[in-house]
Amino acid sequence: MRECDATDLPEDVTGFLEFYEARRTRMRHRLMSLLGVTTGSEQGAGTPDASQTVPDDGPDPGNEGL
Repeated sequence: MRECDATDLPEDVTGFLEFYEARRTRMRHRLMSLLGVTTGSEQGAGTPDASQTVPDDGPDPGNEGL
């Protein structure tokens, strides 16, 4: 469970949201560190943080018939 960042998994669903948010933050920080990525504030004021960008609602190229 440690390798999946699930060491503090709650006994029931009442604590799941807190577990999820903490796990997501840990995983994001580890991934950013491994990729050598900096946060938006370190990149500069004009660069949006990837977690805050909204994907385009248009269809993906090549998937029109699906």
